[in-house]
Amino acid sequence: MAIGLAITIGLNSVDPTHYGGWSGDLIACEFDANDMSAIAKARGFTVSTLLTQAATR
Repeated sequence: MAIGLAITIGLNSVDPTHYGGWSGDLIACEFDANDMSAIAKARGFTVSTLLTQAATR
């Protein structure tokens, strides 16, 4: 049985219209979310991970 719930979100890009024209490109955020997910799972959490395309809202 899980000891808790976790959600990890990794965005490798964001909508530049919301950031003053900045391109919105980010590096390795999806990898970070996956790494944090693995840590949480190893600690007994049930984890949901949302990556760029699935994490729109």
